[in-house]
Amino acid sequence: MVNTCQLQVPVVDGDFISQSATTQLQNGEYIKVPILIGCNFDEGASFASESVNTDAEFTAYMESVRFGVANSSVLDTLSVLYPDIPAIGIPAILHGRPAAAPGGLGLQFKRASSIIGDALMHAPRKFMTEIWAANNLTSYSYRFNVVPNGVSYSFGADHFKEVAFVMNNVKGDGYVQKGGVDPFADKLESFKGLVKLITRM
Repeated sequence: MVNTCQLQVPVVDGDFISQSATTQLQNGEYIKVPILIGCNFDEGASFASESVNTDAEFTAYMESVRFGVANSSVLDTLSVLYPDIPAIGIPAILHGRPAAAPGGLGLQFKRASSIIGDALMHAPRKFMTEIWAANNLTSYSYRFNVVPNGVSYSFGADHFKEVAFVMNNVKGDGYVQKGGVDPFADKLESFKGLVKLITRM
């Protein structure tokens, strides 16, 4: 399997971190224990370019983030696999086409968010679970799709939005103190039940 994003570590020091995470996984150089691994549904919205308006800009964006071998054949295939159809892009809760950049997120923001989220987050998650399955190891994989209080519908369930749930932080400690908003304010009581479920998992 070719991993389009090449799981990387910040520093390969040749000692503690001997090579890229992708290589180590492919070589079986990891601790064989059950894992729980997941991503947020709209991860890509946190990392996508907010300046993609046209097909040409989308192609240039793909070239700039280096999806595997960035030749024209690969780019053409990716353009087909990630069409400019806002109804199937992410975030799913952002309906219609965003406003043009500059000023807006970009006419093709949902398209750019889809491909960058898959490449940076969802492909590596799937890659790891496939490695575990091939070695008869237990893995549990999830996609978190809850939008906490204070999150713009322009970004949906993007990066970091699961943390208060995972850490059983129903009081929202640290959020307001750091200039944010309580992720559970004005939300249904069922959110707290979800926190309990996720924390136990």
